[in-house]
Amino acid sequence: MTLSDVVYVCLGLGALGAAVLPRVVSRRPLTLPMVFLAAGVLIELLPVGVPAVDPVRERL
Repeated sequence: MTLSDVVYVCLGLGALGAAVLPRVVSRRPLTLPMVFLAAGVLIELLPVGVPAVDPVRERL
């Protein structure tokens, strides 16, 4: 599986979740921003490194 495959799977799952999520949380004491905030926190906790960005580095 290549990196582009993983990106497409994540985008597809995000689109599917955005379509299904309103029905799932409609009868619960949750709002969509609360669900997306919790999902962001869970994604941040994944052991995936984020590349360091150097804003001073020159472009080639």
